[in-house]
Amino acid sequence: MGLASLGGNQLAADKKSSKQRNKLLPAALIVLAGSAAIAVAALHRSSGPSADKLVVWAQERYHQQDYSAAIATWTQAIELRPDRAATYFDRGVAYAELGDFERALADFDAALDLNPQLVFAYNNRGLVHRQLGQPEAAIVDFTAAIERNVNDVFAYSNRGLIYQELGQMSLALADFDRAIALQPDYAEAYYNRGIALAELGDIDGAVDDFRRAAERFQQRGDTIFFEETVEIIRLLRERFPDKQQLEVSVE
Repeated sequence: MGLASLGGNQLAADKKSSKQRNKLLPAALIVLAGSAAIAVAALHRSSGPSADKLVVWAQERYHQQDYSAAIATWTQAIELRPDRAATYFDRGVAYAELGDFERALADFDAALDLNPQLVFAYNNRGLVHRQLGQPEAAIVDFTAAIERNVNDVFAYSNRGLIYQELGQMSLALADFDRAIALQPDYAEAYYNRGIALAELGDIDGAVDDFRRAAERFQQRGDTIFFEETVEIIRLLRERFPDKQQLEVSVE
């Protein structure tokens, strides 16, 4: 078909690349620092005020997208309190944002050594393994996340993405089906499932999923990916003009 999976660097072989595209493909990295209920409250349970203050400053710098400053501040907090899984976790996310996946992996390892039940860390470590070209390790991590939370929609979607990249389409479809069942408005899962169906030759099914993805991208105001999804439908229309379903336009 020429359509690349959402894990690739392009949506179609004959489309130009987009700097935004890799942000879409897997479910986004989960940041404990992004939730005061999860991060700050948890960090206050058994900590000294200096470490707490550093964590808050690091969170502020992270949200300002000053990732290097956030890393430096989280590192100071770790020096004061090396027993906090959440601090390693959040620093790992900042390293990943900078593309330093080796250091991100080391921090997610440290977080899980301290707290093996930190489900988000398995998901994020799986994403890092994918970036490092380690799909089997990524599958192990996403499966570990699912074993600890059977309703982890992001872990199903991400594992499905890896299966898709490995050409294991039946397993990929099963994971995308589960992700969609858990979160019916999850545009990325429809998009990825559409790619898998197209690769299997189910063009009608693929177009149905691309339309659902486009509708949801549009509903959430994601213009870039809405337009790219509509472009995928246009490309399919050109390649399969006999498919009447493709003649229906996406508004």
